[in-house]
Amino acid sequence: MTGRVFGDPIPNGAPRRPGIGYIWDAQAEEWVFSEARAYYEIRKKRNRLLAETDYTQMPDYIASNPDMTEAWKQYRQALRDFPEACDLQNPVWPKKPQKKRGVE
Repeated sequence: MTGRVFGDPIPNGAPRRPGIGYIWDAQAEEWVFSEARAYYEIRKKRNRLLAETDYTQMPDYIASNPDMTEAWKQYRQALRDFPEACDLQNPVWPKKPQKKRGVE
């Protein structure tokens, strides 16, 4: 494991990146797992998912969707806790709350 967030330049013909958190090591000519890179990528996605759901915390949304308020709060809290609680090499993201069919 390495503490680097960004690897060396990736040469043409390099094998496909094996997954989240891997950086290219030019000396070893292979992908190596970087815990720092994994945290960086996970936090970047987590921040995007939180931003996409900011509207669920607005007073007008809460007033018009009282049945979903707690579900969204729990989802967003799970996202905030996610980077420290997940398996860095195989993250399983929390599921977004879904409205029940036929409920507006």
